[in-house]
Amino acid sequence: MWQEKGADCETIRSPTAGRDRYDGASGASSSSGSSFLLDSLVIRPPAASKISSSTSFFALPAFAQGNYVYVHNQDVASSISAFSVSPAGTTGIFFQNIGRTRRQGLEAIVRSKLSSVLEVTASYSFARATFEEDVFLNTPRATSDCTSFACNERVRKGSDFPLVPRHRARAGLEVHPVSWLVASVSGSYVGAQRLRGDEENVAPLLPSYFSFDGGVKATAGRLWGSVNVFNLVGSTYSTFGTYATNAKAPGNPVEPFLTPGRPFQLVAALGYGL
Repeated sequence: MWQEKGADCETIRSPTAGRDRYDGASGASSSSGSSFLLDSLVIRPPAASKISSSTSFFALPAFAQGNYVYVHNQDVASSISAFSVSPAGTTGIFFQNIGRTRRQGLEAIVRSKLSSVLEVTASYSFARATFEEDVFLNTPRATSDCTSFACNERVRKGSDFPLVPRHRARAGLEVHPVSWLVASVSGSYVGAQRLRGDEENVAPLLPSYFSFDGGVKATAGRLWGSVNVFNLVGSTYSTFGTYATNAKAPGNPVEPFLTPGRPFQLVAALGYGL
């Protein structure tokens, strides 16, 4: 059985305090709480147009509810983005319109109970977020003609948004050998992505990574216990990247800063339901 839904909508959002500065100029706040102005830029409210379609399906009797495919396309005019800079040893954030942008993607999830003891889940998503016109943006990253704390980069139409991986996938397996015991194993993949501050798409990518997890849970009445293992194979990877001043290095150079992923962890828990 198939079920299909579609939608076409337009929205507009005015800048709000704490998220966007709307006072006739691009503003920034330092870590000390002081504010300063970088450019005389009027912040315009963004307007979005979105087309989406979703399909739910139950192709086989073994399939459980929740299987679906979702496709979307969103165009945004006058998007607002936040940029961080590090003047005089402080950390500042300011806001800037970045012109027309587009988000396109697809999501799919399949759940199947293959037997009374075995259940499988798989999901995949594709996402592409791009600039739809040439624009000059501020960046903390040093460029070919600038080495100060706040440089400009020329972002060409079609460039990818930072921190938006094209591909994500996950697969999981659950086994119920007896009614009081369940064992599970799952793997997750996240594709390569641009670091924040590289809207120009010229710097090295944040590499793709794979994580493998597993666990066992047993119940006895209201009592339950579980053992979960995260990053089972001990993979070394990073989940986030940006550019910032390294105050501990001579000359305070701007360098990539990466957030490490979850290390190998073994977690045991015991609980009682009231």
